[in-house]
Amino acid sequence: MIGTHNSYTYLPARNKIFELFSFLWRTQVKDIREQKVMGVTYFDIRVRKHPTRESWIVCHGIVDLTLEFFNLEEIAIIFSNYNIRLILERGGFNERINFTKQANKILKFPNVKFIGI
Repeated sequence: MIGTHNSYTYLPARNKIFELFSFLWRTQVKDIREQKVMGVTYFDIRVRKHPTRESWIVCHGIVDLTLEFFNLEEIAIIFSNYNIRLILERGGFNERINFTKQANKILKFPNVKFIGI
């Protein structure tokens, strides 16, 4: 099975200052479609809770990327034909509780292979 690490890190950082240091956090240069064309079947997706909205921001470490998902089920559906590893990259107690509740709902999807905090 071919997979990518931090599959969305080809995206730009929300805070442009992090682009100066992208060599420290960017692990992908090809977008999701290009990764699929290359044969990737396992995607590593890292998120954090948006601070003011009920959504999840794709991130890597302290770097927030320019993509949000309404909920974790949306991610499972978008990648329904591919395997995913979903990780809460950072967050406090409330974020971990919220992530766990939503994660429990997507365990029914056979493509969800790993969920972690």
